[in-house]
Amino acid sequence: MAHRADVAFLADANPALIERNADEFARLHRLADSTDDAFLKAGRVDWVSTSQQQYVKRLDEAKQLVDGLSAGFRKAWQALADYAEAVTTAQRHFDDGEFSERKLAEVVAREATLLTRLTGAESPMREWEDLRDSSGLLDRIGEFGVDVDAIREDAERHYQQANDAYGDAQRVESEARSRCLAELRTAYASLPEFRGGSGDSAEILGSLGLLREETRQAADDPHAQLPGTGVKADAIPSLSDALVVNEKLERIRSLAAEHPDAKGISYLLPSDSEETLRGYVDANSALIRAAAHHSGLPPEMVAGIAWQEVGGAPAVVDDVADEVRQLVPGTGEADHTSMGPLAVQVRRGAEVLGYDPHHLTDHQRARVEEAIKDPAQNVFIASEYLAQMKAESGFADVPAEQMTRAQMQELAARYNGGPYWQSDDAQAYARRFDARLDEATAPLR
Repeated sequence: MAHRADVAFLADANPALIERNADEFARLHRLADSTDDAFLKAGRVDWVSTSQQQYVKRLDEAKQLVDGLSAGFRKAWQALADYAEAVTTAQRHFDDGEFSERKLAEVVAREATLLTRLTGAESPMREWEDLRDSSGLLDRIGEFGVDVDAIREDAERHYQQANDAYGDAQRVESEARSRCLAELRTAYASLPEFRGGSGDSAEILGSLGLLREETRQAADDPHAQLPGTGVKADAIPSLSDALVVNEKLERIRSLAAEHPDAKGISYLLPSDSEETLRGYVDANSALIRAAAHHSGLPPEMVAGIAWQEVGGAPAVVDDVADEVRQLVPGTGEADHTSMGPLAVQVRRGAEVLGYDPHHLTDHQRARVEEAIKDPAQNVFIASEYLAQMKAESGFADVPAEQMTRAQMQELAARYNGGPYWQSDDAQAYARRFDARLDEATAPLR
């Protein structure tokens, strides 16, 4: 048996407030998930240090920490969202109960206005229970000429409807609250342990001074040699120009050396005619196939990007834009300048070659620019960047020979837009890629 008093709290319940709390946990879940790309890229770094194992271990611990937070926030989000929906449903049942109880009051009042005063009941449902269950009271009512039997059928119907509605409201809210609390406890229990291996808080706090000092040094100089990090790659002196410390750059140079006749683009003249594009793909077909094979991509993918990028302004425009952006404030980021036949941005080339694009030294930047301007290295670097974009897609595990045309079109959008590959510009680029793909790959056949 359920009465209004049992679920009266629903009148003041605020599902919208519960949803806002759920939305905050959803935001935290998405924030934690947004680090996936960063962890993916960090995992591909060829770490050269005596602390390599420690770096890999700490990276794995950090990933587990973020994954644990993401899972916990997701559970809390879903639990609160489900509870908010259940409270909304319970409130509808509560409203139905109030409606039926008002109808019950009208039926009772239709026969006698003195009933409420006689029974002293706190609600129409209680009033009707007193009337139908108390023979002594019914005898007294009879003295006032009240015929309870005349209203019994209608009163019982509205009474039962109110009882059912309040009962449904109570059941829906109670069950949902129990599930929500259980899920929140599970979410809390799933959160990772933030405490370190030491149980001595004084020891932990005492070590923060050194950590802050290292943080300060790294903030002032990202290439600072910090205690315990081992020798950094850029700190190794070069014995000659032929010695390449960066392993990825050395590998790409070695691969490119097998294609000494690679054709580039004109330095001074535009090269956007179809004849020029076809000539570029035809002359570099072996290079395109080799780069695609090395990066695990279909050669059609690389040829299609080449067809899109080779045409356009001559190389001198890229050099001028790069100089202007470095010297004149407000003219754009220099590291966003695209260079070489397949228009590889400096920052993207840096990522492929294992450098930190946000903290390039002048020496590193010079090496990156030299690589992406080289006709053969440019194609290998562009292919590697495409492979990185594929690794971040939903078809990362699809072999090159099984990639569909739609997947290649999406990869073209990712190549053009990076994290903003779903933007209108990137999608337009991808559609042009698809429309010209057959023509671009014809020279490969």
